[in-house]
Amino acid sequence: MKKGLGRGLDSLFGVYENAEEENVENKKTTRQVVKMPGDLDGDLTNDVVIQLSLADIDVNTNQPRKVFDEKAMKELADSIKVHGVIQPIIVVKRGERYMIIAGERRYRASKLVGLTTIPAIVKNYTQSEIAEVSLLENLQREDLNPMECARAMRKLMEDFGWTQEKVADRLGKSRPVVANTIRLLNLEPEVIQMIEQGKISAGHARSLVAVTDK
Repeated sequence: MKKGLGRGLDSLFGVYENAEEENVENKKTTRQVVKMPGDLDGDLTNDVVIQLSLADIDVNTNQPRKVFDEKAMKELADSIKVHGVIQPIIVVKRGERYMIIAGERRYRASKLVGLTTIPAIVKNYTQSEIAEVSLLENLQREDLNPMECARAMRKLMEDFGWTQEKVADRLGKSRPVVANTIRLLNLEPEVIQMIEQGKISAGHARSLVAVTDK
C-alpha cells in the first residue's frame, strides 16, 4: 500500500538549511541546482532545487487555504528580506508555466519584498497527489482554519472517491477526527462564518451540529 505523502514532508522541508547561505548570495541568479537527499515518498535521489522566476509561477486556485493573515505575511516577508527564502516551494509544470503545490505564503511574501526568483522543487504529481500535498502542508503547519480543513477533506472524498478512513490514514488523523471535522460543513452559514473569524472554536461549533431548529 502506498504510504501517505505527508510522512516525508518534514525531511523535505528540513534539508534546505545547508543551502541557505548559498541561496541568499545567489537569489538573483536565474538557475541554481542543489541536490536533495530525500523525497515525499522516501526516494528523492533525482530531485533538485532550482531558482524559478516568480513571473513564471501561478498559484493553485484549488488549494485549501483561502485566508492569509496580513500580519503573519508581513513577518514572513521581513524574514525573507533578511535571510532569503530558506525552504523551497513545491511546484508542478503546466505547459511553459509552473503551479504552486506547497509554499504559496513564501511565494506571496517573496513578491512583497521585490524578489524576482524563488527556490523551487518541480514534482510530477497526479491530481490526487496535488490535492493531498496541498492539504498536508497546510495541516502540518496548522495554517488552515477548521472550515478550510473540512472543505479540503470533503474535496478529497468527492473528487477522488476517498473514504473517511483513507483520508484519515493519508493525513495521519483518526477517523473520528475526520468525521467530526467534515460535520462542521452541516452548520448554518452564520455559524460557519463565526468559526472562520475565530469567534467560536470548532469544538463549540460541533455541539451545534445536532441542533435542527435554526
